[in-house]
Parts: sequence; structure tokens; C-alpha cells
Amino acid sequence: FLDGFTGVMKSAADYRALGARGLRRVYIGLESGHDPLLAFVRKPSTCGQVVATVGAIKSGGVNVGVIVMAGLGGDRFRDAHVTDTAEAINAMHLGAGDLLYFSELVNLPGSPYLKAAEEAGIRPLDADQRVAERRAIESRLAFASSAPRVATYDVREFVY
Repeated sequence: FLDGFTGVMKSAADYRALGARGLRRVYIGLESGHDPLLAFVRKPSTCGQVVATVGAIKSGGVNVGVIVMAGLGGDRFRDAHVTDTAEAINAMHLGAGDLLYFSELVNLPGSPYLKAAEEAGIRPLDADQRVAERRAIESRLAFASSAPRVATYDVREFVY
């Protein structure tokens, strides 16, 4: 797993060297392609940094797993989240060896995100709306060659 703000510190040559040592895939949380939403959730990287990091990783011959959050930003950010996230994914030039994960936002009671969203008057998306948001993003994706594998990533099923 890698984030965009540290990932940009490595070049394609760095990732190529890591690939030569056995690295096959790097997972990176885009979460959203909409920078105002990333700032709202205090994500320390920008969309541009994540896209640049993915570009360097792929140029180095290493595959990526990109994670997007469905439901992040609720009703306030929904439209921009869909549009900007699809644009960001398209700019990554993902292919057959890559993975694209959609992770539904899990609203944990007392979490800083939930508190900030409530204070800002943001209404969370229900399950059907999160599915519709994911489908809206997917409908805007265009892959030049083979598409990446697309799957659901449910953080509740993992122990870190």
C-alpha cells in the first residue's frame, strides 16, 4: 500500500528496480478524484499526486491496485466525486494487469469523518445510492486496451 504524497518521491526507474526485486503490484487509495473532497476528508495527497504516482509505477513495469470510495462526501460531493474520479481513473491508463477496487464508505459512529460530515450538513448516501454512484463512475470509464479487473473491496473483511 502506498499514498500519493510519498509515492511521487519515487521515479519510474525506482519502481522498475523494485519490480526487478519482485514487486508485482502496488495498492494506492485514490478514494476520490475530486480535490475539494480529498481536502474535506483530510487526505494528505491530491488527485494529481495519485495519478502521477500511478503513472510512475506503471512506467516502471509494476501493476497497480487503485481503491475508490463509493459514498464518500455524501450528497454534497456526489456529482463532482463521480465526474472527477472517472477522469482520474481514465488518466491512469489502467490495463489488464491492474485492479480497480470500489470500497463503500463505512460510517463508523464517532469517527472524525462522520462528525465533520454531520457538522457540514452532508447527508450520507444509502446503499442504493452508493451502488448508483459506483455504476455512474464505471459508466464513464474508457480503457484504451484491456480493462483492469474491477472488484469490490470491503474494508470490514480485512484485519490490519
